[in-house]
Amino acid sequence: MSETFKRKNSGAQNRKNKKKIKIENEKLANTFEKWVSTSTTVSTCSSLKKSDVSVKIHNDLNNAPPINESPDIPLKKNNNLNNPEPLNDTTMKIDTKPNESKLSKLTAISDKDKSNITESSNNMMEISSITPILEISDSNENVESSHSKIISVTQQHSIDYNNPPSWVHMTDGLRITLILHGPDQGKNIDFRSIQTKDGRRFLPHWFKKQLPNSETIDRNWLIYSKNKNALFCFPCCLFEYRQSQIPLIANRQEGFSDWKNINRIEDHETSPDHRKYFFQWKTLEARLKNSQSIDKSLQNAIFLEKERWRHILRAILNSILFCAKNNLALRGSTSEIGVQGSGVFLDIIELLSKYDKTLEELISNHTKRSVNYLSPTIQNEFVNLLGKKVRNEILSRIRKSKYYSLLFDCTPDVSHNEQMSEIIRYVYIANGKVKIEESFIDFIITDEKTGEGLASDIMKKLQDDQLDIQDARGQGYDNGANMAGKYRGVQARIQEKNNLALYIPCASHCLNLAGVHSASINAEMKHFFETVESIFKFFSRSTSRWTTLMKTLKVSLKGHSDTRWSSKSNAIKPLSTQIKEVYGVLKNMIANSLNAETSSSAQSLLKNINLTFLFYLDVWNQILGQIDRATKALQIKTLTLDKAASLIQALKNSLQEFR
Repeated sequence: MSETFKRKNSGAQNRKNKKKIKIENEKLANTFEKWVSTSTTVSTCSSLKKSDVSVKIHNDLNNAPPINESPDIPLKKNNNLNNPEPLNDTTMKIDTKPNESKLSKLTAISDKDKSNITESSNNMMEISSITPILEISDSNENVESSHSKIISVTQQHSIDYNNPPSWVHMTDGLRITLILHGPDQGKNIDFRSIQTKDGRRFLPHWFKKQLPNSETIDRNWLIYSKNKNALFCFPCCLFEYRQSQIPLIANRQEGFSDWKNINRIEDHETSPDHRKYFFQWKTLEARLKNSQSIDKSLQNAIFLEKERWRHILRAILNSILFCAKNNLALRGSTSEIGVQGSGVFLDIIELLSKYDKTLEELISNHTKRSVNYLSPTIQNEFVNLLGKKVRNEILSRIRKSKYYSLLFDCTPDVSHNEQMSEIIRYVYIANGKVKIEESFIDFIITDEKTGEGLASDIMKKLQDDQLDIQDARGQGYDNGANMAGKYRGVQARIQEKNNLALYIPCASHCLNLAGVHSASINAEMKHFFETVESIFKFFSRSTSRWTTLMKTLKVSLKGHSDTRWSSKSNAIKPLSTQIKEVYGVLKNMIANSLNAETSSSAQSLLKNINLTFLFYLDVWNQILGQIDRATKALQIKTLTLDKAASLIQALKNSLQEFR
């Protein structure tokens, strides 16, 4: 039948068709699928056999969808090619063989979203969230929500490309990031160790499909998630499934794990929905890689803006690294740059801005509501990220070396919290050189005092660090009963778990305890050391008395404590060699001082400096000199057990001879 006698649609049918198309467009309004459907529509237009297809446009070129969408060019399928039916009263002339450059010019921009594009040219657009380096958000800054989307599509968390259940909120930015990265299929996972209750497991050859002609092709759309032990369809997880019943393989929260009925993968593979989303995935991937998803010039502007923020973040990171390496406090009394007391970090940024135009622009345009990444929040986040990176590298070395020794010690901090430090000793081999490394790992806040509680905290921390307690070959703690106790101490509790983790008490601490004990069992010895400390305190508590003393002495006096036995040697030695000068200064103060308290205290000290005191001073000077040399030798990093034993034995023999 010729085209002349073809029946035309009635007016009622045309209105009905228009209404139906309007409803479909409303469903697709402001959605990501609307953008994707653009390329499909244009492809349909290009396949028409007519030389020109007239389509009327009532919307001005200034009217457009938001920048995260592609403009809609809706065309209803119509068998009557002579009278193509317009949609939404919009028509335009389209060449039957449009090239890519022409298709990219079909983008129209609305007045409403013109402002969005203008704003995005000054800031970063949402699509710039594809850059992993910008996955850091400055939550302390009160900025508009559009700016926060720029920095992270995952709300301050990195994307797990192999775990679709973590893709909870599928935003346009996240979808673009996933498409540009591509599916992480998990082919390198050891599937033999992951089995279901019935003993079945995933087989790697399911990643391939065998065709009837024996040819095999890759199922590059298939993802195996180790966390869920399930399969997921990458394109179907990218786009919202519009069917009432979603297949398990397309459900981001469930996944397919029925290994007994693995042939259902082929059923899904040939389903219309899968083919639809697979086509949309590949179409969008090609458009993104060819910069055809938005205007090319705007894409270039986004790229430049992205590089600008990368440059800024590198400068911030290097400044924080400089402060950390030199043990410099980052912050001052204010967080405003360019103000006195802003701190070392902001001062460094201000200094760099004099030689860097990008940083200069950042500071000159700095306002309270602008994104700048200079707040304390971003500083802390960078420090935490750097610390985590260093800690993970150290733990990786320890796990690689396999065997290690534990060193734990507790002390209260300034906030009165008990902190337990974690130190691991291990053998590190690099470039053919073998070294014994002793690395600090972390601080553990603990309220425990008993050996059982402390041992539980230690083993939990080792488990968190993924260090097997069975690989421990040594323990080192102080000599407190809760740590070194033979039956209930930490070392005993850990040896119950691993009897190869031998406890080696700290040799230097043992020597310190022996010295403290020997100096406290005799009343005369206690009185002697109290007199030495009293002489030091008498002069040090007054600037005038200290100045008078230092005019006479060549070496200043020092105090001592029980926790560091070497401090006793430092206190005894200068007093022993200069006791005559100290005695003379005390006598002058008694005779010439106008202060009754000073005169009385000096007279009391003179009475204690008698023949017995002078004898003990000489004896302890010789004894402590030998002990101090042994103590320092025991603290050498390269000390071995045989050398430590010989040092202690030599000290013991020397003291016996002196006695």
